[in-house]
Amino acid sequence: MEVVDENMVRQMHLLGNADEIRVSQSDFVTQSALEYIKEKKLSLVIDDDENKFIRPSLDMADGKYVSESGDKEYDEKPEYMTHLHGNVLVMKNHPRIILRGKLDTFIASIMDMQIFVEKEKIIKLKKDIGEILLFTQHILKCEVSDQPVGEQLLLKYGEEDLRKVSHNPMEYFGRGHIKISPDHGEVEVRLNVLRTQARELEIAAVTAFCIGPEKQEHDILKALNRLSSAIYILMLRNSCKQYQSG
Repeated sequence: MEVVDENMVRQMHLLGNADEIRVSQSDFVTQSALEYIKEKKLSLVIDDDENKFIRPSLDMADGKYVSESGDKEYDEKPEYMTHLHGNVLVMKNHPRIILRGKLDTFIASIMDMQIFVEKEKIIKLKKDIGEILLFTQHILKCEVSDQPVGEQLLLKYGEEDLRKVSHNPMEYFGRGHIKISPDHGEVEVRLNVLRTQARELEIAAVTAFCIGPEKQEHDILKALNRLSSAIYILMLRNSCKQYQSG
């Protein structure tokens, strides 16, 4: 029997981009896992196929959990704690958990923006927003799995080009930096909301990874800086009417 808990379901959902959570008939699905499935509106499918996205710790089947420091063990997960990774529990206000929550909220905001631009039939912007969504989902995947984000193109730009274009709008767009106001219209104001949320994500990531003299620098910090630059480029493109034709 496998104990399928909330952390395993989260891995299957986020790392596998799965809308179906597949478990074996002999598996035991915990109540917190069932609540997560319900909250995210996922489908629970019971079969005999192996779940390649489940990576339980050696102690999980025995129902053992440990604190981040390793000095405490728990037979059951307290309501005020959640999984950092594997069977390691932390408080729900742990900086890494706060960062995950902000990433989740930001992804929801991007999806909301996608629906808006689709209704407005702004096809080119919808495509660019889609890139932002995939990039952010990749960041969340890397945070949950504790893997590097790696170098990836965003809006066809690498890291240095994103910085160069976003910092020099006169050279690339023939205009100065944007001083946002309601007069700029709903599209640009909504994009600016995403930009400010991306900045908040950066702060949350610094809090999560840069702790004390032995700080853990993660390339998530660099990726989030690129994210806010990319959204600012979308604002510049919109201000220069690059999305008007579709």
